[in-house]
Amino acid sequence: MVKMSLSEETLDLVKSGLNLKKRVLKLNLDEYRKRLAEFESKYNMPTRQFLRKFNAGLLRDDQYLFDWLFAHQACKELSEKLTLLKQVRL
Repeated sequence: MVKMSLSEETLDLVKSGLNLKKRVLKLNLDEYRKRLAEFESKYNMPTRQFLRKFNAGLLRDDQYLFDWLFAHQACKELSEKLTLLKQVRL
């Protein structure tokens, strides 16, 4: 754990910045989750199943598959960042 000494004004600014970042991450995460749900509905396949088939080379190399993969990876990364930010205690 890192301890820092900040003035009240600086602390308020840091808190505000962290809260804004959390909101942006959450909005982006929600958008990518919607995209995943659209892929799952359109292709009648859960993302986990898609990933297994994709990684096993059982699917074609179509652009939509890479878009689906990107949406999954973006969700994962955004979720990890949001989890880290939620652990920050000021």
